[in-house]
Amino acid sequence: MRIGIFGGTFDPVHLAHLRVAEEVAEKQRLDRVWFVPAGRPPHRRTPQATPEHRLAMVRLGIAGNPLFKALDCEIRRPGPSYTVDTLGLIKQQHPQDKLFLLVGMDQLMELHSWHEVHRLLSLCQVIAFSRPGQPLPMPEQILGPGGLPLPTRAYLVQSVSALDVSATAIRQRARKRESINYLLPNSVIRYIQKYRLYTRSSL
Repeated sequence: MRIGIFGGTFDPVHLAHLRVAEEVAEKQRLDRVWFVPAGRPPHRRTPQATPEHRLAMVRLGIAGNPLFKALDCEIRRPGPSYTVDTLGLIKQQHPQDKLFLLVGMDQLMELHSWHEVHRLLSLCQVIAFSRPGQPLPMPEQILGPGGLPLPTRAYLVQSVSALDVSATAIRQRARKRESINYLLPNSVIRYIQKYRLYTRSSL
């Protein structure tokens, strides 16, 4: 099978995440897309919602789509959530499948700084999703191990629809008691409201 691995904090998961996964899967003929909520992301601030809440929201958000699945391996693993460790575990469990790592264009540009990037690239092919109007870097600007240009065979760029939705904006709106309707699946909205996530009283 061709399996896409889509990691992130998903704090919370929203419609842009789901649409990116759907479009990349369709255009790159992926058989599955597995969402992997980070436990302790090494390059970002600690997520506001707990790992358990973020995993629950991903499961609610992807429910009903047989293409999607949520993995809890990173939130169960102690220490920083390094993508290379996740890919290694999945490859060990699914040695015959081809893995594709879904990342944003900004993440592709920072790939050279990721933990054990040389081993990471041996485990998967990277798919960088680009939104309309987003400038594309020159190949020599995309760096890999040792700061050398990343071989073009290691990655591909896939254009996706532009949805102006961000987890940061959603958290801000929730904190100010503003509507978050139509930015997330209804099931995720109900979960956020039930547990009062992202409000001042929940921080």
